[in-house]
Amino acid sequence: MQALPSLGVAMALSGLAVASGGVVQRVTGLGFSLVCVPFLVVLRGPLEGVRLVNVLACVVGAGVLVQAHVHIRWRDVLLLLVPAVVVGPVAGQIARRADPDLLSVLIGVVTLATVAVLASGIRVRGLHGPVGATVAGGVSAAMNTMSGVGGPTVAMFGLNAGWEHDELRGTLAAYFLGLNAVSIASLGLPRDPWPILPALGAAALAGVLVGGPLASRLPVRWLRNLVLVVAAAGSLTAIANGIL
Repeated sequence: MQALPSLGVAMALSGLAVASGGVVQRVTGLGFSLVCVPFLVVLRGPLEGVRLVNVLACVVGAGVLVQAHVHIRWRDVLLLLVPAVVVGPVAGQIARRADPDLLSVLIGVVTLATVAVLASGIRVRGLHGPVGATVAGGVSAAMNTMSGVGGPTVAMFGLNAGWEHDELRGTLAAYFLGLNAVSIASLGLPRDPWPILPALGAAALAGVLVGGPLASRLPVRWLRNLVLVVAAAGSLTAIANGIL
């Protein structure tokens, strides 16, 4: 079932979403999956879409890490990854057995709910320290493995912990690299990835490279608002794709 008019159009929109996600991730520290997941779910189906975005997120994470490695809080990365390693495989088993249409709707709803939370500016005051890291890492791993969107809870953790923007960007890049490796181990690699994966991987890296010079020039708040609008539109598409 295709909600988009043709595979060519779906591929073009997905490439644009991936490149835009790479720019956003480089500038703000998160947002790649929020932008990409709904479009890749429509292009390849829910399970394959999440598998694909996990691999692409590793590409983006490595690209951002090279440019922002001096600002990483490695202790916090470790605290967040420990629960993720435990929760990820369990979430992977659930995702493998879920009905594809139901999973598509779930991914759309989770992404849309995430957009609403980020837009509202809600902060969970208790989400800090070792206990907060355990909760944030576990929830993030479950969301990332089942829906491809694992950033918001750890972003909230970082904000509550008082990370500076450069620290947030670098630390999240290192964490997402580990998190997506866990998700790939839990779900497996994309099937029949050629030529889609190389094309989208190149688009993702291009976005990161473009985002580097823009990181100190673009208004972060304006860019985040644009991310939320695009993610909301994609989420509604994924929901419709699962229902219709």
